[in-house]
Amino acid sequence: MASIAPQAQGMDRFGDADAFIITQEFAAIELCGIEAKNRYRAYQAGADESITSTSGLPNTMYINEESKTLERICCGPNRALTLIVHKGDSKEGPEMLRFHKPFHLQGCICCRPSMTISDSAGKQVGRVEDPFVCCAMNQKVFDDQDKLKYNVEGSICQIGLCCPCCGDVKFDVTDAQGGSPGVIKKLFGGCSELCLGTNKFKVTFPKNATEPDKSLLLGATMLVDLQYFEAKEKKQG
Repeated sequence: MASIAPQAQGMDRFGDADAFIITQEFAAIELCGIEAKNRYRAYQAGADESITSTSGLPNTMYINEESKTLERICCGPNRALTLIVHKGDSKEGPEMLRFHKPFHLQGCICCRPSMTISDSAGKQVGRVEDPFVCCAMNQKVFDDQDKLKYNVEGSICQIGLCCPCCGDVKFDVTDAQGGSPGVIKKLFGGCSELCLGTNKFKVTFPKNATEPDKSLLLGATMLVDLQYFEAKEKKQG
């Protein structure tokens, strides 16, 4: 079991980052048609929209999936899973966060996707819900007091959904209390996306976002991938 990351009081575990670029790693076992555990690397980036490459950026977090083999093979994106966020560039680094997604049914009105965000001590930071909304890709993000903190809203009428090489897929992040906005973007991953089915995202945090806020939005980004893009990549493959 990975050790727990020490954290001084008042210190932001994300290093005061304005944004992160998150890239999914390819697993060779998927060439055999077997669903692999997801793995991601997160790079600290600036809020500047022109920053979309990870070249020269520090690799600050590693995210790996824990799930049951039979569920991955038989249930695909519906499976229950836990994503463990580690500080550094491997799963040997200290644990920072856990994102747990229960089993859900893709496209079902009732059994919708959700994700619980917890810190390394097991304390719940909040949760993300993906309610059924016609013709939209929306999420609701709640804090540890179960109060609505953010709305994440994406239109299905974006060129990046049908032609990834022609544009990004944008999800607007709005503060339910009227604070500054943020954004989650599905970026085009080049040949890695077209040939290997891996995804790439950039989450830009609202100004003055606290450490728990960033944890929640990082979890929301992971649920966006699992709900709206993992199933699509598997169908294309």
